[in-house]
Amino acid sequence: MAPCPHTAKRKDLKVTAFDSIVDVIVGQSATTFTVYKSLLVGSTRVFKAALEGSFKEATEQEIKLPDVSPEVFQRFMLWMYTASLIGDGESASDLSSEVLVRLYIFGDTYGIEGLQNCTMDTLKTKLDLSNKGLSMKIISLIYENTVKGCSLRRFAVERAIFRGSIVDMFGTEADIAKLPPAFCLDLILLFNDLKDGKVKAITANGWKRLGCRYHVHPTEGT
Repeated sequence: MAPCPHTAKRKDLKVTAFDSIVDVIVGQSATTFTVYKSLLVGSTRVFKAALEGSFKEATEQEIKLPDVSPEVFQRFMLWMYTASLIGDGESASDLSSEVLVRLYIFGDTYGIEGLQNCTMDTLKTKLDLSNKGLSMKIISLIYENTVKGCSLRRFAVERAIFRGSIVDMFGTEADIAKLPPAFCLDLILLFNDLKDGKVKAITANGWKRLGCRYHVHPTEGT
């Protein structure tokens, strides 16, 4: 299978990329990370506008992210340097589903499509290795922090239907009743499309070959 064109690759950096640093204050614990400015402004227009525009952050050369956990930001830093979320000596199995989902949400919030796609690939690999689905807690986290049509929602729904039993994944009928209503509606809509022949079921082998099905695709012309 040819590599997906939306998979982030390690960027070529100039020597001047390491001339300036900024402080990023993360989480309720106010953990400070010192980051090369060029990496941040190159990752998203949001940070570029903050650090090079007329905002307070540009004057102070400091960004505050109180709603982002240090663990999530640390993985983001790893991704900025290596285009991967997996460090030396690690595998996808070592990363928690919650951290990966929160990374996706972070990327979605700040418009970092490459991070979203890398996160999706890593999450899929992790679940494939364990042959498990997403828990009720993670499903709720996804639906509380994303919007209709989000690739991560699509992944959650299709993973539940094509790679496991709903009851086995979520427990009793009483437990299933606690799932987000929007998730249940998405399940019903997909079941109806399957019944009407509008979509085809994804086999186990087919699942392994999925490339950019769940990637965020840049808008044409941008």
